Amino acid sequence: MEFMNLGGINGRKVFLLTFIYTLILTSFFQVIFLGVMFPELNAGNGLMIGGDWLSFHHYGVMYAENAKYLGYEAFSTIDSQYRPSYFVGLIYYLLWEDPLALLPVFSLFNACTAFFIYKISCLLFKQEKINFLVLLPLFFAPSSMIWLAAPMKDSFVVPAVVGFVYYSIAQTNILLDKKKASIFYLATIAIIMTSCLFLLFNVRPYYLELYKILFFVFFLFLILFSIIKHKLNFIRQSYKFFPVLIGLFLIFQSPQAILIPIEKISRHIETVNRPIETVNRPIETVNRHTETVKTPNKDFDVNNLESLDLPTSSSFKSSTNSAEENYPVDEGGALLLSKMNKYLSVRNAFIKSMGSDGARIKSNTATDDIQLHTFQDAIFYLPKATYVALLAPNPYTVLNFNGKTSAKLDIYFLVIETLISFIGIVSFLVFFVRYIRNPNLIPLIIFVIPLLFLYAYILPNYGTLLRMKFPYILIISSIGILFLIMKFKKNK
Repeated sequence: MEFMNLGGINGRKVFLLTFIYTLILTSFFQVIFLGVMFPELNAGNGLMIGGDWLSFHHYGVMYAENAKYLGYEAFSTIDSQYRPSYFVGLIYYLLWEDPLALLPVFSLFNACTAFFIYKISCLLFKQEKINFLVLLPLFFAPSSMIWLAAPMKDSFVVPAVVGFVYYSIAQTNILLDKKKASIFYLATIAIIMTSCLFLLFNVRPYYLELYKILFFVFFLFLILFSIIKHKLNFIRQSYKFFPVLIGLFLIFQSPQAILIPIEKISRHIETVNRPIETVNRPIETVNRHTETVKTPNKDFDVNNLESLDLPTSSSFKSSTNSAEENYPVDEGGALLLSKMNKYLSVRNAFIKSMGSDGARIKSNTATDDIQLHTFQDAIFYLPKATYVALLAPNPYTVLNFNGKTSAKLDIYFLVIETLISFIGIVSFLVFFVRYIRNPNLIPLIIFVIPLLFLYAYILPNYGTLLRMKFPYILIISSIGILFLIMKFKKNK
């Protein structure tokens, strides 16, 4: 089958090996690393202390407990502030209420990520046995343990972003080929695209606003490219647009079809008399730490990086003048430029939250403390944004981190990860310049580069950047690493 078996390596093997590798690694992290080696970091349930994953786990348990009385009706709405908890609760309800239940699912997601990256390499490069080396940046990414071993938004967003980019390249590749495309292949990539949009729009709703612009540009490119490529045969090739039309319908005409209705999660009446703390397992660690479940924080906490989730975070409602619930369906086709002030206000709010002492500036974990207010400010900031988007954080910036982020083990791991990414990105830039006329690169220009620059503008913190940029940096650094290896092999 053309979808699962391309090149010298079977796609099933890539999927299976990544699943086993991730499951072993995450199980070691939860059971051995936190449970045995560093119990003082264990929140008592296999999760690390002091992170938003505790809230997502806690409210996931609430969803699962409600479902015991309401059945699947408990999952008819999603809480706008704790969106990942919806999916976590569903997993807990179907399996069991323990973070260990998440590991097979998140390992499955990571295997999908690996599979999509491998497929992208097969579409961009000559299919050879060494194509599996495109997975090196994914396998040497210790920061991914944050969302592979604990519930986070990135647990769902990373495979969705990479899967959607795979779809867009596959769609372009189909139009490149004058041969007849199989209905199975078209249906498969349409399902992949729909699944990715479902996860993206429900976990991070601002993607809907962004994709209204990006997907429309992508659609125009496909139309023009197909007319130029196929000329008089354009009508005969029009059936290949089937997945694109589904995407246009979901994004512009009926996003409600994949958006879960929003409602504040509340415990079912029969469980109200049970203390919340008893529903979540005891969170006491070995006589050294006691970690309590976090409650919704109305004030932005600079140490709470997950609370900075672009304009959708409740912490920025006063700055952006827009609540998350009002985004998904009512914005229409508003241009991104008309939203510039809203996005820049997120950056300014983050900088303001650093406090008068500029704690993150002093610890070198902030890119800078420059506030942007106008379009002219954004233009003048472009050179720095280019550096931040593509080359930060890098080994140099990581080694200069001070304060509590500079635990030696964390630093060493991050240096290795950022070094591989840095080499991959530089190699990708060479690859991009050399093959700039390849139409398969257009989806990367449309769906990867703009998001990298958006995050560079609005997130002035390396830690948040590392996590939010991960799927996009993963894609381009993986392509760059494989290109470098192939050049080395050819010269040898």
